[in-house]
Amino acid sequence: GVSSTKYACMPMGLIGILNNLRSKGYSVIGVNYAVEKTLNPDYTVDDTLNDVEYRVLLTDLHWYMHAYGAMHVAERSKHCRPEIPVVTGGYTGTIYGEEVIEKFPSVDYVVTGDSDLPMEMLIDHLLKGSTPLEQVPNLVYRKDGKVIRSADTWVQTSLDEIDFITADYFDHPDMVGYLTAGGVARRTTSRWICIARGCKFN
Repeated sequence: GVSSTKYACMPMGLIGILNNLRSKGYSVIGVNYAVEKTLNPDYTVDDTLNDVEYRVLLTDLHWYMHAYGAMHVAERSKHCRPEIPVVTGGYTGTIYGEEVIEKFPSVDYVVTGDSDLPMEMLIDHLLKGSTPLEQVPNLVYRKDGKVIRSADTWVQTSLDEIDFITADYFDHPDMVGYLTAGGVARRTTSRWICIARGCKFN
């Protein structure tokens, strides 16, 4: 299983996406594995998966060093609750979306690129059936054994309306400020500020 709590920080886009879903009336529960493992070394992902009633599992596949952890969470969810759809996304998900769907049967959907509206539309499809799957942009999924990438793309044009701050739906929200690339810190908290999208590194 996963034992390292290194690279514990979350991409702030994830917080924005979850807050957008909350603003649309969906209940969201956030769990940061590194925080849970730091607070309780005996913690396993199954503890949460078996204790929480959830209808869709979202796992972050942003930085490539998160890939093992993201696939581990997806696989454990399919083991504990095989009927629950699993969705992932982020930089690495965007680049390797087709490969993820092809090689990891535990992942049902990869939302690529900017995910705010596509994630909302996908959740609407999965929980309400109100949006046809074919109309969800920036999506890679499996259909009849084939990997499908949606024909439409969508790009976020403004960050002004996105809430990158509120994190009270996370277990231990007070720990969010302690998340760093080196693990869960034991020092003064800090918060990210989102002034742009993208990455200055290639």
